[in-house]
Amino acid sequence: MNFGTLGKYLDTLPGEGFPSVAISVWQNHREIFRHAAGKRDLEGEICVSPADYYWLYSATKVIVCAGAMQLVEQGKMALDAPVSEYLPAWKNVRVRDGETLRPPKRPVTIRHLMAMQGGLNYDLQSASVKAALAKYGKNATTRQITDAIAQEPLDFDPGDHFQYSLCHDVLGAAMEVASGMTLGEYLQKNIFDPCGMDTITFHATPMQMEHMTAQYIRSEAEKKTVPFEQCNCFALSDCYESGGAGLICRVDDYIRFADAMASGGVAATGARILKPETIDIMRTNQQHPQALREFREKTHNKLGYGYACGVRTMMEPGMGPKSPMGEFGWDGAAGCYALIDPQNGLSAFFAMQVRGFTDAYTVVHPTIRDMIYETLDSAAKQ
Repeated sequence: MNFGTLGKYLDTLPGEGFPSVAISVWQNHREIFRHAAGKRDLEGEICVSPADYYWLYSATKVIVCAGAMQLVEQGKMALDAPVSEYLPAWKNVRVRDGETLRPPKRPVTIRHLMAMQGGLNYDLQSASVKAALAKYGKNATTRQITDAIAQEPLDFDPGDHFQYSLCHDVLGAAMEVASGMTLGEYLQKNIFDPCGMDTITFHATPMQMEHMTAQYIRSEAEKKTVPFEQCNCFALSDCYESGGAGLICRVDDYIRFADAMASGGVAATGARILKPETIDIMRTNQQHPQALREFREKTHNKLGYGYACGVRTMMEPGMGPKSPMGEFGWDGAAGCYALIDPQNGLSAFFAMQVRGFTDAYTVVHPTIRDMIYETLDSAAKQ
């Protein structure tokens, strides 16, 4: 299988404002393509290598939602259960209605959280979050912070709209209660270890930080990519495990998870992560027509996609993308990208580390996706 065209394209990216890129593509538990280009350090002296780490940011969400679906399989969590069954602080939430606050028309459910319909926003500087951090400091836990989020009014009634938000951070806290473990402990036992993901974590060690790919930010006004501090603003404390954006890992870790999800829920190690029918539920669009319009308007280049349980999901392949119905995955704030295709047993994980670079989502990700499928189509015709 010749991925030469994709490799040549990736080699052009360091000259287009992407200092370093790396990708791994698997099919049926076997790596069929791997490529890297550029330098991982600010000085431009160290070539990209498999030892490099990346902030996953929102690509964390796919893993956390898979963990939540495990709990649904086990009967420890129900999609349509009120969040307050797991997190009592969420029983008395209020909705902002003009200048007043009122009770919501319906409770926030686990499904609302997974589908980004919970009425939350992405305000990390809210008064309640600031107060919790002032009270608990660097030891603030996931539960303590998400209980604080419950004190802020919802932007709309749960289920009425799509709004990208802290929903999956709250989901992670509910998972802690349902499982009786911290979020990190649960994922380690039920996803990381079974998949053979050796280095993925919420809590980077000094050694891991030494191998962290340099982080940049895009200045669209100046059309320049400039150095950015090596931190994750979504990691609110030393103990907080952000279900929406907290993980770091190597390419080799994430692709093992993606491969399991593309292979009927069975990892290359032979461990079952999820049942195929559960993965089908996870990748089924959850947005009603208005919410679907909002999803497509508010996210980058999601033509043909809907939003399911923590993932984009291909609904209308005929609209241009070359991937089939049900291809799913997500991306991250620094440009990483996950593709999972159960129909073809195909998975891909692309990593980079530039915050705020719109071209990553509107140009690079769809180009990578379509070149992968063009290569598969070409190989099938030979």
